Amino acid sequence: MPGDLFNLIAPFYMFQIDHAASSRNLEPLLDSWSVFLGVLNVEAAQGRTCGVLREILYGPPNPAELYDRMPGMIWNQVLNPLCWLGLLADCKTDEHQHLVDRQNVTTGLWAREFWFSFGDGPGSLTRQ
Repeated sequence: MPGDLFNLIAPFYMFQIDHAASSRNLEPLLDSWSVFLGVLNVEAAQGRTCGVLREILYGPPNPAELYDRMPGMIWNQVLNPLCWLGLLADCKTDEHQHLVDRQNVTTGLWAREFWFSFGDGPGSLTRQ
């Protein structure tokens, strides 16, 4: 079947690979895949920026900090792997557009691969 290879690779790539290890700076591992996927299922269907997703998931950045690392961590560990799998599209309008401002939207593959059931608890996820 055409989807067999995807069904083998995707869960391994999403859940087993340490995506934080590819960062130039040490960063803590974000390990809330069920939360990320649940939020993206609702928010990225309309297209959301990494900055908006950062505020939904972790609240607004601390204005006292000079640089907010969280959008880069979300991009590196969640959004980019989902883009590589074809589940999200990175809709940047400029080659040098900052991560906070890039739109991310779910692709047609997203709806084919995930089914969210909100009756069995908040954001229960089942792969098709």
